[in-house]
Amino acid sequence: MIDYRIDRGRRIVEVSFKGRLTVAELLAHSAKLRADPDFDPTFAELADCRAADPSDLEPTMLRQAAETSVYHASAPRAVVVKDDVHGAVAQLFGQYTHAALHGRVRHFLDMESASQWLAEEQRKQVKE
Repeated sequence: MIDYRIDRGRRIVEVSFKGRLTVAELLAHSAKLRADPDFDPTFAELADCRAADPSDLEPTMLRQAAETSVYHASAPRAVVVKDDVHGAVAQLFGQYTHAALHGRVRHFLDMESASQWLAEEQRKQVKE
């Protein structure tokens, strides 16, 4: 299950991933975001994956999700995971995302660190 909330004032999309994730769900989520009139591809993303199970996502599926990303290459994306094993999945997704020129993805083990990193990345964008 994937839920999201767009905060236009903070220029951020907060996404919550729960349960077993499939590539079909990820692609449907991207399509839903793309169609949302409040979405802006330059917004940052804060993805809470602590309640998600990515064990069904194979590397080719992660690459497909990264290549069809709706986010702009300048959009910082923070993924919060529950442990280092799931962090490895997030890291692989981040590498595919970078290779597909769809932004910067970093993973974190806590929401506070992820939020701080996103805020700093957004400040850097304003300065540029």
